[in-house]
Amino acid sequence: MNKRLANFSSINEVLQKPLDGTQKQINDVLKKQENVCIKLNEMFKDREDDEGRQFANQAGIVDSLLKIYSTYDLNLINHSFTSAFVAITQPCSVNIREQLFRDNIYTTLFRLLKYKGQDKHVVIDALMSIFYILSALAIKSKQLETHPHFEMVNKQQGVLKLYKLFLESRDNESKDYSAFCIGLLYRSKEIDYSMREDIIEYVKSRISIPLYYAKDQVKLVLSCLARNQVNYAQIFKFNLADYQVEMIKITDRSDSSFDLSYQLYKQIYICDILSAILQDRYDEDLRQRIIDSGIIDSLRSMYTKRDPDLFSCSFTELLAKLVDYSSDNIKQQIVSKKLYPSLVRVIELTNEDVTEFAIQSISILLKYGNDVDPLAEFHPHFEQLRSCKGIIKIFELLYRYSNKIILRCAALSIGYLYKRREIENQIMKQKVVNILLINQKHSDERIKNESTKVLEILQLEPVILASSSSASLSGPLSNSKPNQIRSIEQI
Repeated sequence: MNKRLANFSSINEVLQKPLDGTQKQINDVLKKQENVCIKLNEMFKDREDDEGRQFANQAGIVDSLLKIYSTYDLNLINHSFTSAFVAITQPCSVNIREQLFRDNIYTTLFRLLKYKGQDKHVVIDALMSIFYILSALAIKSKQLETHPHFEMVNKQQGVLKLYKLFLESRDNESKDYSAFCIGLLYRSKEIDYSMREDIIEYVKSRISIPLYYAKDQVKLVLSCLARNQVNYAQIFKFNLADYQVEMIKITDRSDSSFDLSYQLYKQIYICDILSAILQDRYDEDLRQRIIDSGIIDSLRSMYTKRDPDLFSCSFTELLAKLVDYSSDNIKQQIVSKKLYPSLVRVIELTNEDVTEFAIQSISILLKYGNDVDPLAEFHPHFEQLRSCKGIIKIFELLYRYSNKIILRCAALSIGYLYKRREIENQIMKQKVVNILLINQKHSDERIKNESTKVLEILQLEPVILASSSSASLSGPLSNSKPNQIRSIEQI
């Protein structure tokens, strides 16, 4: 048996022990079970480990935890027991979360909401677990349909229970996650009038909180809700022209005409709301309205002039969401804004999240440049990037970061740019090919297909592909010196 699987099987044996015998014997079993739950939490909390989660599931740990939640007196359950399940549900891939689903999972987790003890985290953990299980299908299933588990939850009056908890909760986390769960369940479905304004306005209010811990969750929830026109109207109650006026304010700290902190967070809020609505959404009309409002021009000015310490990833995320899932017409209008020099400046900033969204936008626009005229001899945007030293700056991302999204988008960008051109620098060539080959095996078909396409664009010989596929992602570049990399400026 695999060593890790054997370890999880040993943990599961403890979780399966019955509460029999004297009170002392029962207490001893409970203590041992609590200790292995603490161990599970330490193994998985804040750690990406899909393999470990698969082994834990295979060993029976998920079923054993659910049995404890469904059969034990609620007074015997504490945060140690429930935090173990939360840690297993995230951070992990959507596929793993799907595998965690059981027919009794909602009945079991909703039972924990009845907990009335002193440990408020039991209820919070139950809500978070429900949220992460719901999020798997909210992300993966058909976007324009109601959440596949809506009826399953609604049959046990789950929505009403969540709303009641939302109204009665005094702590922010319980209120947050009860609202988030309702939002996911009502993906593409009109929220009942009785709670629509309460839920949507509350979720919107959370996105405006500085350094809010669950901003990504809020964006997912708003994205799901906005797929219904009635919900969308409740979310999108503002004038884009007014937003554009707000976006042009502040260049640097010398501007004393505003309360900088307030104005900065106001701009972040604008970008976050628009990004949430645009996420994975085909909406030509909204994108055109954003362009016509002048917001793209404001973003370009911001990318060009804004002090780095007044910059947020929300500013680059909005552009990434705008160009993704957009038509060729929208992309052409954005290309005509000549954003590459300002985006190149942005990817030099030290904030990884800012860079991640900026390089996503660059790679999407470069893909468009290739697709719009696939028979062109060279990529039409090559000189634009070269003239602002964009090619070297993109390549340097492969040296500076281990972030998989940044690496993939940088490799795709270089691949598109070198359409029918020889990548003379062997460090660049091998690094780019390694990343593209790895992403050919990605679970996301969209990523897999694009990586294959770019390898074809580069027209690499089979012998190069064969030798590169054996190299690791961090292989040749990890030992390269900065001056070797900068020699690419000679290309």
